[in-house]
Amino acid sequence: MLTGATSRLRFRDPRSRKGFASPDPRRRSDSLFDQVKQQARFRMLLDMTCAQVMHVPVTTITADATVQHARALLDKTGFKLLPVIDREGRLVGVVTREDFSPPKRDLRITSALNEDGQGGELEDEGQRVRAVMQKDVITVDVDTPISEVIPRFMTNGHHHIPVVRNDAALVGMLTQSDLLLAVCGGR
Repeated sequence: MLTGATSRLRFRDPRSRKGFASPDPRRRSDSLFDQVKQQARFRMLLDMTCAQVMHVPVTTITADATVQHARALLDKTGFKLLPVIDREGRLVGVVTREDFSPPKRDLRITSALNEDGQGGELEDEGQRVRAVMQKDVITVDVDTPISEVIPRFMTNGHHHIPVVRNDAALVGMLTQSDLLLAVCGGR
């Protein structure tokens, strides 16, 4: 009975059927070349440091500047975060737009909307950045491989990380956009 069943089955070489042509050697080599390029790019990314990817120069502000000046600088540049530096260029904190919004200590808050339809920001024009800045700032060293930095962006929800040298001197800013450009081959 087994002999009868096998005699009815016909096995064909799949390459001999129409539409099953033998693989084009050029297409296979192009595909292999593309895979090698991707692997080389990945290895290069693992070796890249923050210095190769970071944004420079960095727009900064001092702790003695007014909140009004910091807000104007954020508006002008479109940045979401300003590093705060001392006279020697060392990072002492950061200030964001949220730092101007309530609640912040016992500051008088505007109740009327400004011309942009925004309200609830600090009204005290003499208020200094040092009073509202965040002093506990996560930073990375300029020589840190970006492969070590990517998880910090992903797990902590950071959009910007200041890049420092010797744990103090601000030398650049690393953003999600900078990392994306590096991964996609833009840098």
